[in-house]
Amino acid sequence: MAKRLIAIGDLHCGHVVGVTPPEWEQGDRPQHHAHKTQKIRRACWEWLVQTAKRLGRPDVLVVNGDAIEGKSARSGGTELLEADRSAQADMAAQAIGLFHARHIVMTYGTAYHVSGDGEDWEQVLADKVAADKLGAHEWVEIAGTVWDFKHHVSGSGVPHGRKTAVSREELWNLVWSDAGLQPRADWVCRSHVHYHEGGFRWYGRRQVWAMTLPPLQAMGSKYGARTCSGTVDVGLVVWDVGNGGDVTWHAEMAHIPAQQARASRF
Repeated sequence: MAKRLIAIGDLHCGHVVGVTPPEWEQGDRPQHHAHKTQKIRRACWEWLVQTAKRLGRPDVLVVNGDAIEGKSARSGGTELLEADRSAQADMAAQAIGLFHARHIVMTYGTAYHVSGDGEDWEQVLADKVAADKLGAHEWVEIAGTVWDFKHHVSGSGVPHGRKTAVSREELWNLVWSDAGLQPRADWVCRSHVHYHEGGFRWYGRRQVWAMTLPPLQAMGSKYGARTCSGTVDVGLVVWDVGNGGDVTWHAEMAHIPAQQARASRF
């Protein structure tokens, strides 16, 4: 029987442009920036609801880290819509629940967002959604095809360098698997950098893919807006494994008009 795997990551629930179920909205926000982020949040949530419904129930849902925003200490909490990390975990659980997945695999995200005072808030979330597995580095196998998931990967400040780091991860998997310490992956997937980039490499007649997954958090963080130059891709990735083990995949990318920058005209 054919099976479907969906991978999501970087929800950053609690952030002003993180994944936000409607009950956490706080009425009309007249200030320009607050009103804009509210429009972005609402559009992203509606896109996620409709996309999950259209894709149907996956056999496996991978949540690849940074499901919550955390305390946002570096910005003094000024980017938070919801500061309570337990509530942030409730937000993330509701988003994950949209998929009604048969199995859920989770990875730990960045300590800045999901850890604090010794806690691992992803463990709290994993309990809320009854995840099958939570770990720093996880592998999923379906009909002989293996996926390698981990949250963190280095980024690049130039467009042509974006694939370099994830290609390095793919080669490290080759080294670890040759040592007999990891499964040899057909797909190497990372998150963290908030862009969707990747490609494949041939090993004889075997094709191996390496990619960074798009985030579900939209544009609008202070760090990204004031420090980074690259584009942000919002979406998720879907794989379908046929009865014969053949794999097809595609990315579902969100179009959020409210994110578009406009020039001030005088």
